[in-house]
Amino acid sequence: MLIFLGVVQAAAGNKAAATELLHQIEGKAKQQYVCNYEIAQIYVSMGDRDNAFKWLNSGVNQQCDCMIWLRGEPWMASIQADPRYLDLIKRVGFDKLPAPAAN
Repeated sequence: MLIFLGVVQAAAGNKAAATELLHQIEGKAKQQYVCNYEIAQIYVSMGDRDNAFKWLNSGVNQQCDCMIWLRGEPWMASIQADPRYLDLIKRVGFDKLPAPAAN
């Protein structure tokens, strides 16, 4: 739930609140499993691409099951033009699939 709250705070422009939640979540991630893909979602919502890609790359390395949503999540639209996103698509194996249909 902290992740969803972090995304909402970031999307609302409450960067300080989102950052505080990120600190809590990252602390929990040191003690228990937290999906790296979902942590990246907060960073994307905050506009922090570098940290978003750090967590997304870690998600690929750890084979996080959430990576299946890499091409379908609307919140990913803001990073899809970044070459690092295209690299993630290739590493996950989605470059061989047709592009998702636009809504």
